[in-house]
Amino acid sequence: VRTSVRTIHKIRVQKVGEGLAKLPKTHPLHFLVHPNLYVITLEANGFLKQMVRNIIGTVVQVGLGRLKPSDIEKIMKAKDRRKA
Repeated sequence: VRTSVRTIHKIRVQKVGEGLAKLPKTHPLHFLVHPNLYVITLEANGFLKQMVRNIIGTVVQVGLGRLKPSDIEKIMKAKDRRKA
């Protein structure tokens, strides 16, 4: 790899538990029905080792109230993944 610079084009957090709750019990995905089920989608021009794990972990910390959404900008500006 020539550079460690990556561009994230999209991050989407989607709550799917409510939609899956409408599935009939015979549907193969019915076992996924849970009110707190989310799918997080990342699109980028590449990923570094542990990059996705750090991003998802930070998003979860915001969701749990341990970080504020505004903390993400501070983490990014620090350019130190240990802050995440």
